[in-house]
Amino acid sequence: MALPRAARRAPGGSRVGRAGRRCAGRAPPGGDCGGGPSSPGHVLVGELAELLGTSTRTIQRQLRAGTFFIAPLPQIDYHLRWSRERVYRAIADTHV
Repeated sequence: MALPRAARRAPGGSRVGRAGRRCAGRAPPGGDCGGGPSSPGHVLVGELAELLGTSTRTIQRQLRAGTFFIAPLPQIDYHLRWSRERVYRAIADTHV
């Protein structure tokens, strides 16, 4: 049974996405509850959205339109990934 929209908000009022519902406050010691095939050198779309302060949907729309400013790595098993180094460099370049 799906929760109504109002019930899907975190205690602080922010929306809770799929990863937030999956973790439900039970993040492992590393803090990553994405459950995806992320590695130290890669960033998945959820983490990228968090770093940029935007939604995963916005990133996906910009990728489709060809306007997203960081090129993703080639897809492996249907997961969008970015080079962690490239992401942090792009963030540093845009926030000079």
